[in-house]
Amino acid sequence: QWGIILDCGSSGTRARVFSWPEKGWSITEADVELEIEPGISSFANNPEALTAYLAPLLDQARLAVPDPSTTKVRAFGTAGMRLLSEMEQVPIWSAVEAAITASGFEFAAAHTIAGGYEGLFNWLTNKYVLQTTLGKDVFLGCLDYGGASFQVTFAPASGVIQDFGYRLRVDSSQERVYSYSYMRSGQDQAMLRYAKALASRSQESPILDSPCHNQGFNFSMNVAGAGERTLRGTGDYSKCKELTQALLNQQNECLLEPCAAQGVYQPPPTGVKFWARGALFFTANGLGLVDWGDAKALSTNQISAKGAEFCAKPWADVASKYSQSYCFSSAYIVAMLNAYAFPPSDETAVVYSRK
Repeated sequence: QWGIILDCGSSGTRARVFSWPEKGWSITEADVELEIEPGISSFANNPEALTAYLAPLLDQARLAVPDPSTTKVRAFGTAGMRLLSEMEQVPIWSAVEAAITASGFEFAAAHTIAGGYEGLFNWLTNKYVLQTTLGKDVFLGCLDYGGASFQVTFAPASGVIQDFGYRLRVDSSQERVYSYSYMRSGQDQAMLRYAKALASRSQESPILDSPCHNQGFNFSMNVAGAGERTLRGTGDYSKCKELTQALLNQQNECLLEPCAAQGVYQPPPTGVKFWARGALFFTANGLGLVDWGDAKALSTNQISAKGAEFCAKPWADVASKYSQSYCFSSAYIVAMLNAYAFPPSDETAVVYSRK
């Protein structure tokens, strides 16, 4: 049997093609990478355009399966869609359903999933893939740094308070998994919050000195509540770390200890092996810490050292489409991992991997 998952993220939509036998649990993912930009949430004012937007993706997916008419397609929206109101979401999902049906596939589902479930799906995928190499008894965790949210999901060695955990049956064992999604904490949304913080310090100036961008970098953007501003890079990593730390709202009251970022309850990650995905990997890769096809364990201190080294370089020496985010994200990642109680010098707890 065959099935397709459309992962509708805040910055793009990815199609994942799977096959499995009619009996048994052996799932295989086709070796195809299908992705289009931007995210479907950007069509809130023009949902009719989604058919043309999805057509190239669905056309490519059709070539990867033997019979599209018997291949079920499920579309799941994540943080980008969660930022929209329910009224804004309805026409988008209706258009997605129509596009899937018109493409000749069997439509199965199209809706937005909660952040906790997004983390659980990532965790289950990792559990399925990694248990053959790590063993079934390893305490596993996932960190997913997306465009609009940051997910932390793991099976704590110390257990988890019932109201904050999900009970799952994996194979023949029961697992209690902690999963939390920090909204507006993904790379794109965090950058918008950072720019707003800069603007609040320079109410009148059209130019905002940005320590989280390389010297020589200039970028104009619309800042919420402040209008059009230009970010001018100063490449000051120490100052950048201060500002990204402030984005975590660590002054929020911790009502149930222990807490991580924003006063949110989180069990300690001690004894858990974490896999870091999304912009966590892309940043580590951009900094030269891990190759594109590899998976590598890194400490927070290693990320910080390479981030400082990168931020100190002139923009002319590092300019590319994606490198403008590396200085900011390296400091932000360090702030987040420190808040999540990862020991800065631990070189084994977090593995950075693209898949």
